[in-house]
Amino acid sequence: MNSVVMEIGKKELKTTFKNKAIIVPLLLAVGISIFSLVPQLSKAVAEGEIASVYLLLFMLLLIPTVMASMVGMNAFLNEIKWRTIKSLLVAPVSEKEIFMGKSLASITTGLIVEICLVVLILVFFPIVVDIPILIILLVIGPLLVLFATFLIIAATSRFPSSAEGGAAGFIPVGGVLAVFFLGFFLLSLLKIDDPTLTNIIIALIVAGITFVTYIIATKWFNRERLVVGL
Repeated sequence: MNSVVMEIGKKELKTTFKNKAIIVPLLLAVGISIFSLVPQLSKAVAEGEIASVYLLLFMLLLIPTVMASMVGMNAFLNEIKWRTIKSLLVAPVSEKEIFMGKSLASITTGLIVEICLVVLILVFFPIVVDIPILIILLVIGPLLVLFATFLIIAATSRFPSSAEGGAAGFIPVGGVLAVFFLGFFLLSLLKIDDPTLTNIIIALIVAGITFVTYIIATKWFNRERLVVGL
């Protein structure tokens, strides 16, 4: 199973990063976001505005999430456009292998961007790095990539037409924002002021929702629905 998933993931990555129509908008989105947010982060660090630092870090975390979502959004759309979807769906592989292979490409993309952002912050803003921020960067960030990936793959496999025009790209962003609102709402009820405990609780909430999303997504994925929807 692992080899099949890896092969599907590799194929998806090659297909995605050979397509300029996908890569150019992605690179522009990442570049614009980084160049607009990093100066603000630098200013917030210099002025000691901890609340602003946390807000900007969470905004930066949306970048790898969006990257993963964009790759996931095109996972089945490109197969349909290039008429290779039927050969994939009738291949002697399980639905779970197809789902995990497609997800692997999105997760890999998101985590690579996440690592680059972490290195950027650790190198240029070491003064702000403490345990709460490390939890954000090393735990919450990767979990959000997983959550966004499972959400977008599930949505586009169940409703393939949602990927056309980019409408599906708003689904994981909305999901991430909903997770944060839920987390902060629960924290406000618990009245927790410790940043480390706060971020641990948020990480647990994201992990729980990510696991539930994965279970739902694997149950939703159905190759017959994709064939009928062509």
